[in-house]
Amino acid sequence: MGVWGLNGLRLVILLYAFNLQPDYTHWFFLLAYCIWASSITSIAANLLFFIPLGLGAIELSLLALLGLVVPITPTLLLIVALNRILQVANDLVFALLAAALEFTTPHPQ
Repeated sequence: MGVWGLNGLRLVILLYAFNLQPDYTHWFFLLAYCIWASSITSIAANLLFFIPLGLGAIELSLLALLGLVVPITPTLLLIVALNRILQVANDLVFALLAAALEFTTPHPQ
């Protein structure tokens, strides 16, 4: 839930930053929808495990799900691409943090 929550929050921030948020909904409901969309895209990528890195599965499913609440425009395509880049950066930060904790944690002998 934590990673999906971060992904959903990142999507809401990107939608508001590019002024593409829907006018008819409160930001809290948009956040809940983006968390749900993030979880669905993660599940889609896992179901399509035979495609290397879920190539395109995350982007296409996210574009389709966000297209239900905001118009599909070049700006939305940019948001989806930026989201993927930031998601990879997020994964790298967590991996580096885990590696740093592994090397600094004393192990019993």
